[in-house]
Amino acid sequence: MLKNYLKIAFRNLRKHKGYSLINIAGLAIGMTCCALIMLYVQHEASYDRFHQHAGRLYRVALDAGIGGRFVKSATTSAPMAATLVRELPEVENAGRFWPANRVLVSHGEKRFFEDNLLFADASVLSLFSFPLLQGEATTALAEPNSIVITEAMAQKYFGNEAPLGKVLRYDNRADYKVTGVLKNLPANSHLRIDMLVSLNTRPESQNPRWISNSYHTYVLMREGNSPAALEAKFPGLVKKYVAPQIEAALGQSYDQAIAAGAKWGYFLEAVPDIYLHSRVENQIGATSDINYLYILTAIALFILLIAGINFMNLATARSANRAKEVGMRKVLGSVRMQLIKQFLSEAVLLAFMALLIALLLIELLLPAFNRLADKELPLYVFANAGFVLGLAGVALVSGLLAGIYPAFVLSSFQPVAVLKGSLKAGAKSPWLRSTLVVLQFAISIVLLVGTGVVFQQLEYMRNKRLGFNKEQVVVLPIETGTGLRNYESFREQLLQNPNFINVAAASGVPGRLDNDTAHRLEGAPEEVAYPLQIFRGSVDLLSTLEIEMAAGRAFSREIVSDTSEACIINETAARLMGLTPQSALGKKLTQMGPTPEQNDARTIIGVAKDFHIESLHREIKPLVMSIVPGEFVNVVARIRPENIPATIAFLQEKWPAFEPGYPFRYFFLDEDFGRLFRNEERQSKIFGGFTILAILIACLGLFGLASFIAEQRTKEIGVRKVLGASVQQVILLLSKDFTKLVAIAFIIAAPIAYFAMNKWLQDFTYRTNLSPVIFVLAGVLALLIAWLTVSYQAVKAALINPVEALRYE
Repeated sequence: MLKNYLKIAFRNLRKHKGYSLINIAGLAIGMTCCALIMLYVQHEASYDRFHQHAGRLYRVALDAGIGGRFVKSATTSAPMAATLVRELPEVENAGRFWPANRVLVSHGEKRFFEDNLLFADASVLSLFSFPLLQGEATTALAEPNSIVITEAMAQKYFGNEAPLGKVLRYDNRADYKVTGVLKNLPANSHLRIDMLVSLNTRPESQNPRWISNSYHTYVLMREGNSPAALEAKFPGLVKKYVAPQIEAALGQSYDQAIAAGAKWGYFLEAVPDIYLHSRVENQIGATSDINYLYILTAIALFILLIAGINFMNLATARSANRAKEVGMRKVLGSVRMQLIKQFLSEAVLLAFMALLIALLLIELLLPAFNRLADKELPLYVFANAGFVLGLAGVALVSGLLAGIYPAFVLSSFQPVAVLKGSLKAGAKSPWLRSTLVVLQFAISIVLLVGTGVVFQQLEYMRNKRLGFNKEQVVVLPIETGTGLRNYESFREQLLQNPNFINVAAASGVPGRLDNDTAHRLEGAPEEVAYPLQIFRGSVDLLSTLEIEMAAGRAFSREIVSDTSEACIINETAARLMGLTPQSALGKKLTQMGPTPEQNDARTIIGVAKDFHIESLHREIKPLVMSIVPGEFVNVVARIRPENIPATIAFLQEKWPAFEPGYPFRYFFLDEDFGRLFRNEERQSKIFGGFTILAILIACLGLFGLASFIAEQRTKEIGVRKVLGASVQQVILLLSKDFTKLVAIAFIIAAPIAYFAMNKWLQDFTYRTNLSPVIFVLAGVLALLIAWLTVSYQAVKAALINPVEALRYE
């Protein structure tokens, strides 16, 4: 019997090749899109779950603030890890990471800058499931000047030589012995590690100050203990260790500081939650946003739903023309259950044919999708049994849902009524098809609006005035003390070249600044301190970055005291301290040091207009600028846009005298600052690509449905043409019903899209407005797409010879 069902099913497929192709292609593309997105979502949701003790691993984060500004940070103090293990029984083990900035690592003639080099406690190799291929986990990082590298790094520096015992030169100033080789870390680890250096190499790792926070502390909790129970003990640690140091720094009691609005506490973040859910500052490694996964999952379901609607629509439409076949089968003895099985088997067969095509498309498209998403999703989907079974389940459900309506409705027809022609094909299902078309286009309009808003926000971020000019600015590192000493002569040499407009030195550049320190303002209550972002720069930094002044003056070469006695704040800092730009001038601002003797008091000589140093997700920070040459780490040069290659060649020529022994490297500030919204760029490409595919799938279904309707109304069109109807009138007749459906879809979709995208925009502190233009354009575009899709069949039907139409069937 099954063989007979399949034979009839294949016969019908061959008979209606066009409809079969549309049905299979639409569902195959839908499954492919859904599968690619779900592979991405599955990968993103799997971060850090490979660790053996993932359920007991946590990161300790700081929640603190003074002067009305509060921050949650991924960094804590140096003594935190050892104290937790020593004093809190809930903690089984703990370890710290300290990220080095991009450093030069060399072995013989091989020299590379490494971005993923971390200093780490010996305990981290037992905390995390990072398998050692060579060396002992318990001792590899125990001794100072030890380094553990990944197998990729071992190949990079030593080739086929045995790496253990070999020496790597660190930043041209220290030698580290290789004591272990790690298996390459999985791509789904939020920690990005190529090299681990023993943390006890750094004397600063023994710093007893609890109010200096630069270490990433991870803990392994003992089984049976809850994170809430551990967090409940943190206030006791604050009272015991942090409070005395705050009192020493501020010159007042801890209780007074708290009463004045200060705050200091710690909380835990589960390691598997860090990548998608953490919103703290000073992150280490990779992070993303769970909201993007929600959006992508919704898009995947929308695309699959559109494909499923196509499948159901065309299945019900075509099956209605088989009413006479049903009548004949019943007359010849078929029972209803046999007819139900026949229709269901045909629909499921179509769905599984679509599945086979989808699997091939996934295998072919996955490399391109990996490049688009900047991921390393695994190939060979056929080897992933769970993935294939999941898609098979989708195919089975799609087939059953598509076949269930014709199976149960058509099998209920009475043979006499069908064979006498008193049952009109499709009479019982127009409302269902109309509802499905409305739902399909409502989803398409939501996707169109969403894509438009994402692109509009991205353009807003690209073009928003940042308060400084990032264009045509090249940034070079100051690698050593030699570079610091050579800076002034290097600057003079550059300015002798007409391609250079201005040159300055700085402690960083916008997009790479992250150092808040407490400050006191002259005349403010003693218990009040303000956390200000520190931005050190030479006299020429403001003019080089074209930062404008709101009040006062910039630093001057003619006023020598500016180097040691002057500072400039931004407008946000003035507001934080309750000042206007004018009233801030002349005030003394003191940076709080570890001891009162190390405080740095300076006079505010100017207030700069606010400028962005972080992503537009965050508010502009209160900031203070001063000249401290010992903290300069970058040369910042504004160049002319003409002949940039020659300018870079000139820099490369002068580099060896400036930083002898270091390879030449540089970056452009506009490209580097663009890193801050690279994630939005990638997401916009993904959203846009899948939105186009969703609309393509919807068009396939609409094309097939329009063809079916035109076929149903062939005789009507012939009669109308005989009675004088023009081609335009016939086209309008066939198009107006779809126009009404798209209009209804727009009315449904607009408020849904507005709510969803308004919520998405709330994640940005600085955001575009939700323009009605985007909604109108989405609606018009959906209508144009519908018209263009239907117009081919409408024109074809309108141009048919009336004689042929009247002879139809």
